[in-house]
Amino acid sequence: DNVTYLKVPLSVGGSLSYTNKSGMIGANTFALDLYGTYTFFDIWSNTLGFNFTEEKKMNNKKGFYITSDLSLEKWFRFGVSVEQSYYRESVFEYGNSDDLMVRLNFARSF
Repeated sequence: DNVTYLKVPLSVGGSLSYTNKSGMIGANTFALDLYGTYTFFDIWSNTLGFNFTEEKKMNNKKGFYITSDLSLEKWFRFGVSVEQSYYRESVFEYGNSDDLMVRLNFARSF
């Protein structure tokens, strides 16, 4: 019997969290992050993800991110990451913001 396995270079993942904050201003916070990563030729991986955070009756943050990493000869890794987020406050509203963050990464293995 021959068994053939199909190796798919796609992975998916996510996280879910809940926080109950007590104090003068108590709040319940819910956060969700979902992503998928696809790898080309075992050296170039690309990730697309979405996140959502809500502090009940206070604020929320939505966003998405794209990350691309290239590994060269298992010695060097280069990457770029772009994240766009939208923060909205329900109570004060002066803290509303739209943020764009770009990161360049470099790593060397020894």
